[in-house]
Amino acid sequence: MSGAFLCLLFGVRCYPMIPKKSEELDEEIRAAEEALKAAQDMPGGPERIAALRKAGQMRFDASEKKRHFEDKSG
Repeated sequence: MSGAFLCLLFGVRCYPMIPKKSEELDEEIRAAEEALKAAQDMPGGPERIAALRKAGQMRFDASEKKRHFEDKSG
């Protein structure tokens, strides 16, 4: 068992938060930013709206993880 669970809202596997290095968190934020830019370039429609929501949530989650990491690091 991998410790993952299925996120029914997005239909993707979600993993519990595990401690990461600052560089890994930066990469996660960059990936979320790229996903958001790609979603913004999609043609209008429900797929674009869903992609924007998912990418926005990814960016928010990554930023929160980074903020939490920095708070703990001092």
